[in-house]
Amino acid sequence: MQLNAILCLWNEEDIIASTVRHAFAQGCDNVCFVDNGSTDDTVRVAQEAGARLVASFRTDVFDESKKVHYLNAAVEALNRASSHDVNWWLYIDADEFPDLGPGPGHGADTGPDAVMGTAMTLRDFVAGLPPSVGAVHGYMHDHLPTHRPYFASGYHPADFMPLCVNTGVEKVPLLRYVRGAPHVASPGGAHTFGPNGNTFDVAHGALTIHHFNHRDLDRTLERLGRLVSRNADGTSRIDWMDAYTRRVHGKDRSMYHERYATLRETYARNAGRALKTRDPGYAYGNLARWYDVHADKDIPSATRLENCISNGLHHLFCGHHDLALCRFNDALEQPCPDTTRLWLLIRMAECFAHSDRQASREIVAAIRPACDAEMAAYLHTLPI
Repeated sequence: MQLNAILCLWNEEDIIASTVRHAFAQGCDNVCFVDNGSTDDTVRVAQEAGARLVASFRTDVFDESKKVHYLNAAVEALNRASSHDVNWWLYIDADEFPDLGPGPGHGADTGPDAVMGTAMTLRDFVAGLPPSVGAVHGYMHDHLPTHRPYFASGYHPADFMPLCVNTGVEKVPLLRYVRGAPHVASPGGAHTFGPNGNTFDVAHGALTIHHFNHRDLDRTLERLGRLVSRNADGTSRIDWMDAYTRRVHGKDRSMYHERYATLRETYARNAGRALKTRDPGYAYGNLARWYDVHADKDIPSATRLENCISNGLHHLFCGHHDLALCRFNDALEQPCPDTTRLWLLIRMAECFAHSDRQASREIVAAIRPACDAEMAAYLHTLPI
């Protein structure tokens, strides 16, 4: 059995190294990609991370039908050349990081005190599936830009955007191919599949597909702008998707236009949210990483305050309360707004609640008079 991943890329140089390394960390034997005429360093960065370019094509507009053709043709050809009787393929976008969701036997405790490093990889999961299962289904979870730095290339994006919402959008990104059987097609976006005469079961809800379509604000804004803006001849790169949206959903244009128009509002609406959240809602510490999860990350583009808050939240959601306490204390030494300072103290009280409840009570007693209703409600939930 072999597990491979395949992607179609267009100008993803900021995140693609992380995407490729995450796929390898999940047990993929090969990571392959099709390039849609990227004009930045996407191809070089992907290859340096270990991915293999299997096809390339250039279009002036985003064309989902061509993307689907090249991806399926590549998988079909690679399966024919494979020496393995069974090949699993993971169809993902550059901003998608699939993981095993909460479920029996997945080894992933989603509580705030989950033990890090006990989760099963995708490779282990599919290797243990019965032969009757030929596809694995999951739900998209959109991650929220809550604090700077929003992302740093080479790391798991969840280290910087830990909070997410389950969108309810379904995908079936993992498909099994058996030597000699007809090709199982993956249509646009891997939201479904074409069995092509094959009969098999689907493992429903097994995956949490972490989606990071918000990274650095300026870069995200620039990339969306290139998608929706009009060229001199009146065309737009997103014309194919707009036409599809009108034909299938009866709407005037695709979601990308609204995302572009409201992007700054989205970042502003979610600012500071991670400092006010007890639990990200999934086993954060069990995410597949390819580097020392204990090490602090100092991102040159971020201020000292931003680095300290990001590292503190990372350690908190991993359950490293002593390390989180140190980073929040470091953040307090930096100039910051009064509201941020109060939330940092609340987080320190929360960390102390696991080791020194008296110290936690003293912090709470000192800051309670200055707390607003939201802070007071959070303090009320602390186990002190």
